[in-house]
Amino acid sequence: MLFCLIFVMLTIFSSFFIDLEMDIDTVERLTKGLYAQKKRKGEAPGGSSKRAKGKIVEAECLAEEKMAENENLRRALQKEELISTGLNAALALEEEKKKEADIKVTELKVKMSRSISEATA
Repeated sequence: MLFCLIFVMLTIFSSFFIDLEMDIDTVERLTKGLYAQKKRKGEAPGGSSKRAKGKIVEAECLAEEKMAENENLRRALQKEELISTGLNAALALEEEKKKEADIKVTELKVKMSRSISEATA
């Protein structure tokens, strides 16, 4: 029983560690691709515009910050899920122990009542 519980917990823990983050290169490629698309449509300012380059750099910085924040939140969520799973497993074990204790108490009550009835007989 305990082995099965440990196996289930390990299976659950390993599934949480799937990495779904975007890397900085992907963000840069997306930014450059969007800029190139706007440039083809004539919506992007000329290549020499400092303001446009500044906005691109600003967007890249914001994207990096958001990615870092998302990564931190994802890690915190994983920790919370692991803690929750562990607590649920501990609770299940405690409930099982309580049931076993209740059964023992019932058995002792029956045994005690038999002893009393034998003593009075």
